Amino acid sequence: MMPEYRTFNVSDKAQAKNLHDIGIRTYHILGYLAAQNCGYTNLSFNQKDMYNLITQHKKEKYTLSNENRLKKLFWANGTSRIDYECFGDVLTFDSTYNRNVYNKPLVIFSSSNHHGQTVIFGCGLLVNENIGSYKWLLETFLESMGNKHPMAVVTDGDLSMREAIKQVFPYATHRLCPWHLHMNACEKVKNSGFLMWGDMVVSLRSGGETWWRGITYQATIGWTKTMS
Repeated sequence: MMPEYRTFNVSDKAQAKNLHDIGIRTYHILGYLAAQNCGYTNLSFNQKDMYNLITQHKKEKYTLSNENRLKKLFWANGTSRIDYECFGDVLTFDSTYNRNVYNKPLVIFSSSNHHGQTVIFGCGLLVNENIGSYKWLLETFLESMGNKHPMAVVTDGDLSMREAIKQVFPYATHRLCPWHLHMNACEKVKNSGFLMWGDMVVSLRSGGETWWRGITYQATIGWTKTMS
């Protein structure tokens, strides 16, 4: 059959996905659908199409509410999985992108590659930001990425997010996003000299580790005086 004529009807596609979700192997699913249609020659798709369908289905995870409405959704593609395999030691987990038509939290999993460019590992759409939702999303992300755990996770400091990370990534180091730290400092601290020290560190850090420890200590003393 020519590629342009190969397709899945609604029934076959739904059955294939449901059978996969309960643990049936892909080649058994193909054989089951062939038996329903009185032979492989009567199928409107071939073995490669079936494997492509199941592969795509494994990248799309979602749950529905009791009202049959979308509750949680996770998405990633093949490029995301390759990028995570190469650059997934540090994972940025950000839920601040919540300005969407559904008014729901949109979580972005990202990091940087060897060129300093942002790479996206996946994204999720949640109904709320409680521990259960974040735990489901992290577990789904981990499964999609071949159960490779990150070494460090960077977040905005959300408490529910922090607890979910402790449960799903117990050995990962948790760090706060410097952008959020800076924004919080701008909001809470009115000492302009203190707010400028971060820029100074970036421009002068070439002084080495000894200098870095010294300037960090001085900044800590300055912070203490500012808050006292």
